[in-house]
Amino acid sequence: GADIYYWQPSTGLNTSTGDTVVANAVNTITYTVTGIKLGDELVYNGDFSLGDTGFITDYTFSSSKFNGAYYVGPDFFGFTDLGPPDNNPILDHTPTSNNMACGFDGATTVSTLWSQSINNIEPHKNYEFSFWATKQDAVAPIFELHFIGNITGDSILVIDTGKIKPPPFDSFEWDEYAKLVWNSGANTSVTIQIVNLETDGFGNDFMIDDISLKKHSDCSTEAISNVTVINIPPFTTSSPDKICIGNSGTITASVASNYSWSPSTGLNTVTGSTVVATPSVTTTYSVIDVDNCPNTPYEITITVNDL
Repeated sequence: GADIYYWQPSTGLNTSTGDTVVANAVNTITYTVTGIKLGDELVYNGDFSLGDTGFITDYTFSSSKFNGAYYVGPDFFGFTDLGPPDNNPILDHTPTSNNMACGFDGATTVSTLWSQSINNIEPHKNYEFSFWATKQDAVAPIFELHFIGNITGDSILVIDTGKIKPPPFDSFEWDEYAKLVWNSGANTSVTIQIVNLETDGFGNDFMIDDISLKKHSDCSTEAISNVTVINIPPFTTSSPDKICIGNSGTITASVASNYSWSPSTGLNTVTGSTVVATPSVTTTYSVIDVDNCPNTPYEITITVNDL
């Protein structure tokens, strides 16, 4: 299989990437998925398995927390547990692989978290970039990503606010950030910078890990998937929308073959194309096509008038 997948068009999809998507199409539509293999990793020590080496930062290395400090290790500044109520260990994104990540105590000025220059970039090729981050406290980092090419100069590609974690804040949750495609243009080298725009020094604690840049393969595969949207059965009714209390009304649905009606109150049956409704109060009934579109009900309201 491929390493990454792109779906087009994005209309009705829960995501346009990944090997599995959920389609909620309104009309019949054809989707095309392109599978791409990725080349070798171009970021040096992007998983921090080699420790504090291979990158430039505006922060100060320290095993103690203070505004503008960073620490590379298997946990967040030596904290192995933040205590109750979660009692969760603070581990890097891939603890079974390299057991190392880079933790930050947010600075009070806009600062570069991580920067690295990468040579041997092939001109006019697509590259896949991503990194993972997690936050521990109430203040979210604001990541700004710079790609500074040796020919085209600085390009700000994304500003991505750290994921919001509801209270209690004392545990880390990893999320993938800035997963994007960069076209190299005429560049043969690039300097990548991850900048934190958040300057609130209180609670701006987070980690980054698994920074990655890989070239798209020149070969890709495509597949086509057709999603056929089936028309939901329309309603017809043999009685007025209004009935007198104690009387009945017949509701008939057409087109489908397997029906389910709800609520059951006042109905002689909850299956079949035709039901007899004798509600004591004004009631809205729903019917679904069980075989084709069970999550798309159609509704009709019968108003009950007093005698």
